[in-house]
Amino acid sequence: NTTNLLHLLRMVVSKIDLPADFGIENLDCPVHGNIEINLMDNQKMKANSMILGLHSPVFQNMFFNLGITTVDADDFSPDIVRVFLSSLYSGRIEFTMENFRELNKISTVFKVEWFTRKCMTFYDDIIDDWVLDSHDDFDSYLYPLMSWMIDEALHAKVAIKDSQLQEIALQKFLNISHRHYANLATGFVLHYLDDFSGASLDKLDIMIKMSGENVSSLVSIVRTSISEIGEKGLSPNSRYLLEHIDLVKCRKVAPELCDEIFDILTEGIDKLTGPDAKFVAQLLRSSLKSSFSLNSKKIKIKGAENSSLSEPKYEVFFNVLLDDKCLRKVEDRACELPDDEEISFVLDALSDSKDVTNMYMVFEGLKMFTSNCWNCFDHFSDNVVEKLMLLKARRGFSYVHPEFLEHLGFRLNPRALNLLLECRDLVSFRNSVRIAAEKSVNLNKFYSEETLHSFRYRRQNCSSNLACGFIIKVTPGTVEQPDLFNIQLVRRGPEYHSGNSFYPHLINVSPEKIHLVIEELESDSNIRSRTISWRGKPFRASENGSFYWQWG
Repeated sequence: NTTNLLHLLRMVVSKIDLPADFGIENLDCPVHGNIEINLMDNQKMKANSMILGLHSPVFQNMFFNLGITTVDADDFSPDIVRVFLSSLYSGRIEFTMENFRELNKISTVFKVEWFTRKCMTFYDDIIDDWVLDSHDDFDSYLYPLMSWMIDEALHAKVAIKDSQLQEIALQKFLNISHRHYANLATGFVLHYLDDFSGASLDKLDIMIKMSGENVSSLVSIVRTSISEIGEKGLSPNSRYLLEHIDLVKCRKVAPELCDEIFDILTEGIDKLTGPDAKFVAQLLRSSLKSSFSLNSKKIKIKGAENSSLSEPKYEVFFNVLLDDKCLRKVEDRACELPDDEEISFVLDALSDSKDVTNMYMVFEGLKMFTSNCWNCFDHFSDNVVEKLMLLKARRGFSYVHPEFLEHLGFRLNPRALNLLLECRDLVSFRNSVRIAAEKSVNLNKFYSEETLHSFRYRRQNCSSNLACGFIIKVTPGTVEQPDLFNIQLVRRGPEYHSGNSFYPHLINVSPEKIHLVIEELESDSNIRSRTISWRGKPFRASENGSFYWQWG
């Protein structure tokens, strides 16, 4: 009966390593073929239920649970179905760039895991590193292959809701840029977005991710696309790039092009109406503020290089005390997804966020999400680690210190922690240093009085017996001015008095290179990190005047 057949099939599966050779001569055989496959144009094939069920849980359920004896495969071309079924019988796949898309789709539809892995391998190997090392006509060889990879990745993301190909393509692109062709993004983006007006938003998005910090090509495309803004308005694609490119960084990479863009926007804004006019006005306003901020750092007073005007006394940490509303919105959307998709969705949101400036903020955002959705750690896999590696490479972020992950709470899930600690592309004792303040402090002081916190460190290859160091000042808010609460790096001033046990060396010290964490010693002597990236500024309760962080 059906139950016995299913039990027998599971016993056979446990003893057979797939793929295996079942004899291609047995495909479409009237003796063994107890399943009828319906193809396009009324064509038919015969196949064996046991062989198909060995490979696919979809087939297994159809034949042995539901009792179905026919399979409709007319969504695929007959040639693709024949190649697919032949591979299940022979264990060998004949891939080409032309049949890859449909073979990848059909293997995903019927959940043939080994077949899908072979698809990923073929896709990843389509650009051979050895060939790149010796190829003379680099652009004509590489550009068509990269275009094919991206086209396939975008199609898979839409057609079968699978983003694995996109991740492989991005990683391949980054590896080629690093090993072979540093300016790959510059030329390829112009090549791929040749028809900019007709490009989908998915195409623009993947080009933004591939460009990373090297956005000169995208800036050039924007410049050309808005040249007639006064007559035609702002196209959706132009607006999308202006919204998603960091124009502050653009000024550093392509200052002249950026100036041209803002000149065109300034001259054309009077002819715009509605949302376009509002958007351009906001863009110009934010650009003016950032430009003023950048220029103010460069101002020098003649004859007063050593004056107090030549350098700011304090620098504010902008990567702490951020409002967590954006993360809560991401969390609400993620919780509507299947459990195995939640972490990937949150990581994609963190990857695209301009507020995120280092990997520590990524892990803290992930920790805030997992605190409310702890079961999602059941799906913390190698794929999640690969997404983290890709995010780190694309955004140019530094390594994370291993102890940070342990204290953050990942130790509560040993499997996830071990996956992260074993990844040398993410964690490092050498490239990221943990420095503790010289003295501990009662958290209540943060809410009631100004506090100074000294940090000592030893510079590499430093011959001095005296350690270097810096001071961080925490200024609490008041009932009248709750937003006054600030955490600042002290660059100079009386805070660096002679009683310090270190030399104030701040040449390579800046808020951008420091990530602050409050480490709390718990009753069981464990250290717990109180992350302050996404907690917002502390607030004072009106009923008793006490300050509280958003965590309690």
